[in-house]
Amino acid sequence: MSVPIRLKDQPAIVLIVASKAAYAYTAKDLRLLQELAEQLTV
Repeated sequence: MSVPIRLKDQPAIVLIVASKAAYAYTAKDLRLLQELAEQLTV
């Protein structure tokens, strides 16, 4: 699962979370990762 971190409306970094398990992440996990990415740009 990956989420881009944008700086000044440009992609700067990609935050990646990985698991060996199939279907390890839920939509809730993705939302949490997106919120974390937003906080990292502040």
